Amino acid sequence: MPQAFINRIATATPPHDVHDVFLRFGQLMLEKDKRRLALFNRMADRSGIAHRYSFLEPDPHGEVVDSERFYRRGSFPNTSARMKKFEACAPELAVATAEKLLAGF
Repeated sequence: MPQAFINRIATATPPHDVHDVFLRFGQLMLEKDKRRLALFNRMADRSGIAHRYSFLEPDPHGEVVDSERFYRRGSFPNTSARMKKFEACAPELAVATAEKLLAGF
């Protein structure tokens, strides 16, 4: 059997770092339940997650998570809607990754 080797690895991320917005949104949703808010904050601190990326631009006013209002308090998109959004954005990530892999050839 022939041996296979990995010669290159490349990754791409969506353009917006939304981790801080995600944390603030979660904290707002739990602000009336101090016990759950403390648990959320403890889990976030221990997660080791420093960045979370999205194609959705964060809302500059902080009223909702994203400027498209895709994620709204009390009206989250279902799995089908999220997958359709990802399907629309995924080719851009694939192209960016392929361009990084092909750089230099």
